Amino acid sequence: MKYFIILTIAITSIFLSGCVKNNPDPSWLEIKEFTLLANPEVTEGNIDVHGFKFGWVYVNDKFIGVFELPCKVPVLVTGQSKIQVFPTIENNGMGGVKKVYPFMDYYETTVELKANEVATVEPTTKYKTGTTFWIEDFEGGNIKLSPGSNSNTNILVETEPTNRVGKVFLNGSASLWTAYTDEAQPFNFPIGSQIYLELECKNEAKLKTTFIYAKTDGTITQQYNISVTTATEGWKKVYIELTELIIKSGGYAFWVGFEYELPSDQSESTLLIDNIKVIYR
Repeated sequence: MKYFIILTIAITSIFLSGCVKNNPDPSWLEIKEFTLLANPEVTEGNIDVHGFKFGWVYVNDKFIGVFELPCKVPVLVTGQSKIQVFPTIENNGMGGVKKVYPFMDYYETTVELKANEVATVEPTTKYKTGTTFWIEDFEGGNIKLSPGSNSNTNILVETEPTNRVGKVFLNGSASLWTAYTDEAQPFNFPIGSQIYLELECKNEAKLKTTFIYAKTDGTITQQYNISVTTATEGWKKVYIELTELIIKSGGYAFWVGFEYELPSDQSESTLLIDNIKVIYR
């Protein structure tokens, strides 16, 4: 599937280039960035930041491509047309793997497409009703993350600039932070559900995510999952898929964890993290 998605994007780009050259009078579709709306029927936590940088686009139920938003693309259609834009993520933070995010409503509208004219759509989306969330946004009185047994520092809560976030500071004497979701309340995901970890972070070193599962024979196993590369210029939104890991594990109870370690070439390092969500539906 990964390679199919990359190939689809490449073919779409070639097709659009040829479309403009061979058809000098296309209609133009301008698609703005997604706006994320609150869904009053679910508790989704803070939605100020999202990572839906791409749109999976259909015109009159025909797939025309995956595009980085905002964009303006030629369309060989005129007249009243149905436009659908699906919120699309970089799956597991990998730029080459685009995937429609399964928890979001798609945007649909009807526009009049005219040759040599631009029709503009401003897509919105929200989390689907029925989506379940575990959230740590550091706004409550207690931190929901349990410290790991090998951790030699703690996560603190500070305000930056107006909302509360988690902060981990590492130096020579406090060089490793590990933590995982509530030890006493493991996840028991419904069979067949889609499962993701969402988080926002600013990290001066690599942030590793871990996956922990228990089997009916009493064994508990921890394995590394996706590592989040450094993000120092601004907050990074990351979507990490857990679905296949959980299916293959054979476990019945699950936890999600984090590991932040001081690199050997750094004397100190800071991690800011917020809006940690385990999401399934």
